[in-house]
Amino acid sequence: DRVAGPPEQTVNQIPMIAAEARPLDNGWPCFFVNAGTQDVVRIECSFNAGSASQPKSLVANSVSQLLNGGTSKRTDFELAETLDNYGAFLHTDMDEDFSAMEVYTPNKHLEKVVPLMHEVLFDSVFPESEFELHRNNSKQKFVVNDGKVNYQARRHFSQLIFGAEHSYGKRASAASFDELTHQDILDYYKTKYRPENSYFMIAGKVDEKLCALLNRYVEQMTRGEATTAAVISAPTPVDKQKLFIEQKDAVQSAIRIVRTLFSKTHKYFLGMQVLNT
Repeated sequence: DRVAGPPEQTVNQIPMIAAEARPLDNGWPCFFVNAGTQDVVRIECSFNAGSASQPKSLVANSVSQLLNGGTSKRTDFELAETLDNYGAFLHTDMDEDFSAMEVYTPNKHLEKVVPLMHEVLFDSVFPESEFELHRNNSKQKFVVNDGKVNYQARRHFSQLIFGAEHSYGKRASAASFDELTHQDILDYYKTKYRPENSYFMIAGKVDEKLCALLNRYVEQMTRGEATTAAVISAPTPVDKQKLFIEQKDAVQSAIRIVRTLFSKTHKYFLGMQVLNT
């Protein structure tokens, strides 16, 4: 019926598929969400390696961006070409608390893709040429974005809420790119991208074959004592309730209104995420 719409009704409950906690044989934390009908799986490995734990600006993000830049066995081009041949896709992401690598792959190619994922995670070499290219491109992108009013508003609001020296309030400058070194990247990777500092989250059409593959490639890796998580101090917000940033030659304005809310453990957190979307 294209005239009368469906009746309105209140959504009282949204069914959620609970994740199954099933550690791997060597104790590596692993969570499974067995759902879907297609023979596709998403494998995510997350590390306690967000920007809040980095020793200087841009380190955590640079490691995340350069993670698939090549290993001791393959160049970045060879990695991309091999994954593409298997219909797989690799993606890295990072926020203040975690860094993650996600791989999407058809189940029929798991035996080929899982070893590649393991190789990228724990055998990346971060070629210096790739680092220099990344640093120069990122700096140029930063300079361009820094001239945009919406970017300026977004950068400054976190400093107002948390304080300029807080882990969530610190922001990079153009000089931060010049201060970043290749050794900073290597040191952070060796320190933070460790088995004891990570966990797996797997979703899709999961079977025992995948579990066996994961166990095969991690059984030889010893999990040491987990590194201490970054200590997040209490926010020290600025007293100002309003901040005006003058942007020369700007042809438009940006207004950003923010406030602090409850934490992720609050019962209304998920509902607020849906509302905010």
